[in-house]
Amino acid sequence: MLAFLLGALITILLGRVTAYLVSRVGKEIRHSNQELSVNEDWRRFIGGNEGGYILGCLERILFYCVLWDDKPIVVGGWLAFKVASKWQVWANVISLPESIDGLSDIDLKVAKRIWGNELMATFLVGTLSNLVIALLGVKAGKSFQDIVISIVEFIVSLFT
Repeated sequence: MLAFLLGALITILLGRVTAYLVSRVGKEIRHSNQELSVNEDWRRFIGGNEGGYILGCLERILFYCVLWDDKPIVVGGWLAFKVASKWQVWANVISLPESIDGLSDIDLKVAKRIWGNELMATFLVGTLSNLVIALLGVKAGKSFQDIVISIVEFIVSLFT
């Protein structure tokens, strides 16, 4: 139990890396395209990532628990569900406007491409980072467990 908790703590603490990477990749994409003149309506339309941080924390914990228990099929199921959910949201809920007053057609197309790149990059970087961090947490916890078992076996061998 102690090894599991140690690995979980490492996974939780390393979660800040995911937040940093997702923020960094988003900023890099936006920064490399600053010359694009978009208006306030577009900025309001694409603004916010409500729930993304919480979802990432829960995803990391899920990955850690199922990988600790050696059930990687659950990770595959979660990834399939996540992709399907994202697809449905994009197809049925978030429909991009065909035009925005004060924004040329080409600027709107470029803005859509940039936003699409940012969403895809942050989605992939966040998911991959969560998976790698969970794997590191599992490895650390199981290594600690192995060390403790070895120490106990050594101590027992001294008295037998």
